[in-house]
Amino acid sequence: MKRVGYWISEKKSKKLNFEEHRPIFRNAGIELVKLDLTQPLDNQGPFDAIVHKVTDILAKADNGNATSQQYIRNIQGYADSHPECMLLDPLDSTRRLLDRYKQYQQVCTCDLVCTDPRVIIPTFVELTTTDVEQNKMKLAEAGVTFPIVVKPILSHGSRLAHEMAIIFSKDHLQDVEVPCVAQSFLNHNAILYKVFVVGSRQFVVQRPSLKNLYPGNHATIFFDTQEVSKPGSAHPLNEIDAASIQEPLVKPDWQLLEQLGASISRAMDMCLIGIDVIIDCQTQQYAIIDINSFPGFEGVDDFFVHLRDHILQQMRTKDNCDTTSPAPQPAPTFNTNTTTVTKTAAAKTAATNAANLKVSQKFILEQSRLIDCSTDNTAGSVSLKSGKRSGSKNSCGSKEEEAAAKEPILAQLRSNNNLSPDLHPH
Repeated sequence: MKRVGYWISEKKSKKLNFEEHRPIFRNAGIELVKLDLTQPLDNQGPFDAIVHKVTDILAKADNGNATSQQYIRNIQGYADSHPECMLLDPLDSTRRLLDRYKQYQQVCTCDLVCTDPRVIIPTFVELTTTDVEQNKMKLAEAGVTFPIVVKPILSHGSRLAHEMAIIFSKDHLQDVEVPCVAQSFLNHNAILYKVFVVGSRQFVVQRPSLKNLYPGNHATIFFDTQEVSKPGSAHPLNEIDAASIQEPLVKPDWQLLEQLGASISRAMDMCLIGIDVIIDCQTQQYAIIDINSFPGFEGVDDFFVHLRDHILQQMRTKDNCDTTSPAPQPAPTFNTNTTTVTKTAAAKTAATNAANLKVSQKFILEQSRLIDCSTDNTAGSVSLKSGKRSGSKNSCGSKEEEAAAKEPILAQLRSNNNLSPDLHPH
């Protein structure tokens, strides 16, 4: 029987119900072993593979925490002395995600970003000073346009990693907290696409996101991304207002989203990641805005089955490299180059995405009833930290005018009901 060690935080383990899925692995000839990082792994092995979520430990280790440094040495030391053991994912690859600026630089090397004009990363720049004049110059040189999203450099390892700000003009650059990455904000009709990657398989889940925002002399908005984009979020920043419904809706290209997931996986040298993608409602370009190591995989049915299949496939590939005998045929998988998805799997994937699409449509329809017809955009600032509107005025017109304003988006959504969200396997 193969032995696979794993380490994830207690909180994440309970959320995923990791222990309850042991039979899935045991029935495939895999013994799952929970690692104790306080003890040498040689005493707990041998291991054919180690699966981990140690981004928080890595962040603390890089910040000088002695205990975390020992944990990382324990894992890396075992992997170095046991090359037969696969590390999912490599620690060096995981570490690259911790620094958002380096993460974005790595995304720029992605083959799809380099060759397909439909896929981009919004312009960004690293800010290390609170000097407003210097920051104005850096933003201009990098082509970063307002509104801007200000994101902490550290992407994991702290609650602060999720606290961001929207700055609408250069007059409010004093609100920048450094070190950070400033990135152009692209309007995307309050829809975020989570592309989850498990080995050679990609899964697309739709989530709420920030509503459309425009440059101007508005107060800075502070928010927590975990509140804004969590499943079922009803945050004020998700609300679609009168200005937003003037933007065209975009039908997602499911196959392109999957190709994007596979391409980022190759560029980052990681096989268990989540990629945040938005679609610019003006250019219809697919913009990569964040990458996470070993995310929660909410919305991915049978995650542990896919994880098991990926581990088995990796083991077969490794065995094939270590011997001269031909490797067994891998279990059916779906990727952008080869169609190996069974009809049952394809149907299930299509059904999952159809459900996701309906949830998104329902979300927009519900939010369209909450349209804020205010003509005074300057007065309506929102604090992410308080989660409340402040000082907004409501100058809505008649019910007929409101209905007329909503009609374009409702008509488009009715049209989208005929959209097939299949992943279109070739």
